This record gives sequence, structure tokens and C-alpha cells, in this order.
Amino acid sequence: MARYALMVAALLGFLVTAAVENIMLPMLRQWQMRRMTAQPILRRNQPETPTMGGFAVVFGTIAAVTVAWLGLSVMEPRLMDGYQRQVLVTSVLTGFAFALVGIWDDMRGYLRKDHRPLPWLWRIALEAFLALGFLGVLHLIDALPTGTVVPFVGYVDFGGWYIPLTGFALVALVETAHMSAGEVGVCSMNGFFACLVCSAVAALQNHLQMSLYATALSGALLAYLLWGFPPAKLLLGRSGSTFIAASIGAISVSMGWGGLLLLLGGVYWLEGIAYVLQGLSYRLRKRPLFKILPIQAAMAEAGWEQVRIIGTMGLAAFTFAVLALLQVLSATA
Repeated sequence: MARYALMVAALLGFLVTAAVENIMLPMLRQWQMRRMTAQPILRRNQPETPTMGGFAVVFGTIAAVTVAWLGLSVMEPRLMDGYQRQVLVTSVLTGFAFALVGIWDDMRGYLRKDHRPLPWLWRIALEAFLALGFLGVLHLIDALPTGTVVPFVGYVDFGGWYIPLTGFALVALVETAHMSAGEVGVCSMNGFFACLVCSAVAALQNHLQMSLYATALSGALLAYLLWGFPPAKLLLGRSGSTFIAASIGAISVSMGWGGLLLLLGGVYWLEGIAYVLQGLSYRLRKRPLFKILPIQAAMAEAGWEQVRIIGTMGLAAFTFAVLALLQVLSATA
């Protein structure tokens, strides 16, 4: 029954996300065209491809998790114990709360006359509040350890430093995904392979409910690729990139594998490192290290085709995911 529930979660995530995107796409195109006609300056400031596709991923994932969870609760109540339910609800609500910050960020950039998104300091403060709230709830329900397996190091007990360090890692992961601006290769491919690993790890730990979350999100991301694959018809936006990264972080930490974020967010971290190096280059050399960021834009500027860019990012994400899975298998052997 559990196997069928995972299949239903993935299928529902795919179908609901595809349906919502199919409904949203013409509406977003009309809205964007009206705004660009009314304000010609938008032609220089906004991409032709509509954003906010992440809303469909958020809706599809949560709908799939809810339906699959309710079905299992009725048909196999023995599999749905209270502890796992508390962890699942906490993780899903955390992902949704982070998504709301991304949606606010996207909508603010759309609606304001100066087209400015949410100020970075406000955004980070909100994300830090949500991350600490998530960890605090896990601590209250005795679902938060004081240590984790660090890739290529082994188990490390951080003691009282575990909550601040994990909170910092969650916010940093979301911010690096935010830097990608919802690019398909960075967000979707990394998120898809990371979710597959999270689902496998949850299955190894008999944590069925968290596996439902990861599987539903992987199905939703697969549906998004139908619209996001070149030529892209719809971009994730900050709402999607924030939700994907926050969900990966919440699932990993909830299962006690917070250290895996170093590998599961591998492509995200590369994006963040690129921005850090760019900033250091400006300060030290008074000139940029990269002509343009994010990484996908730099590859396109160098003449790479979009399919090649996404394939490269996907291969990198797959490699990090395999390393994360091998780390779990070696630690649990």
C-alpha cells in the first residue's frame, strides 16, 4: 500500500501542477502584455517569458501530499502514526511559509512602479524567523537531534550550536536558490534529483509521510519541466525557487540528515559561491569576475545553447545527488 501511495503522490503532483500551469500560462501572458503596453519601460526590465510558475509547483505539491496522506489515513491508519504526522505537517507548512515570502517578493516586483522586489534585509529576516520557528517546533516535538552526518567527515554532535548552524544553512540554501532567479537548470533539476534522494532516504528510515512530501514535489517539478524546458514558456520565479529549496531543507532536517544539505543543494551552493566571488572581485580587483550572473546566464553569454546548459546543470545535480545517497548508505551500513 505504501508503494502505491508514493506512486499516487508523484502522479497527483505531476497532474495538478500541469493543470494549474496550463490555466495560469495564458492569464500571465495577457497580464504581462497589458503591463508592457501600458508601461514601455517594462520591455527593458522584465523578461518576455512569464514568471510565477512556481505557484503551480507549490499548489500541486501540497494538493498531492494532502490527498495521498488522507487516502493512507483512511486505508492504512497503522502507517500514519502521530509522530510522523506532526513532522510532516511542520515540514509542509514551513515550505509553504517560505513560498509565501517568494510569492510576496515576486508580486512586489510586478506591482510596484519602480519594479523593486522585497528588500534583501527584510527577506532574510523573514526567512531566518521561519527557519528558527521550524527548528523550534521540531525541538518541541523531540524530532530535532543535536548532530548530523557531515559528508566526507562523519557524524558530528554540534550540541547547542545545532539550531543556529542549521538555521543558517536553511536560510543560506534558500538565498542561493533565490539568486538563480528561478532558472530551470539550477532550481528544477537540482530540486528534482534532491527530492528523489530525500524520498529514498525516507523510505530507508520507514518515514513514509516525509517520502510522500519528497515524491509529490519531484512529480510537480517534472510537470514544470514541460513548460520550463527550452524554449521556456513559464519561469519558476522566486516563489518556486524559494519553495523548492525550503522543502528540500525541511525534509532533510526533519529526518535528521541536515548535513546532507551540503550535497543536496550542490548546484545552489555553486550559484551562491559564484555571487560571493563576484562580490570579492569587485572589492579587490574593481572589476567583475563573471560578465553576468546567474550561472546559466553566464553560460548563455558564452554561446552555450539552452539545452546544453540545462543538461550540464542536470548532470551536476545528478552527481551531487548520487554522492548524497552514497553518503547515507555508507553511514547506515
